[in-house]
Amino acid sequence: MAAQPIIKYPYLISKTLDPIFGFAVGIMAFGTYEKRVGREDGHTLKDLVMAKFIGTKAEPAVVETSSATPETAAKSN
Repeated sequence: MAAQPIIKYPYLISKTLDPIFGFAVGIMAFGTYEKRVGREDGHTLKDLVMAKFIGTKAEPAVVETSSATPETAAKSN
């Protein structure tokens, strides 16, 4: 009984588009993961890249949750 020859496909799409396709799939997978899991303030990809290449830390976004007006804030002080 003769062995079947193995067919080798050198590229998924083409020699040039395979790396681009792989990079795009990786970026989309990372984006999906980040939306699902999320990160703490100061640990996002933007913060890490800025710390590595620029040498600065990105300031975390400040979210105002208080509904106090200047008049009520002055009364509480």
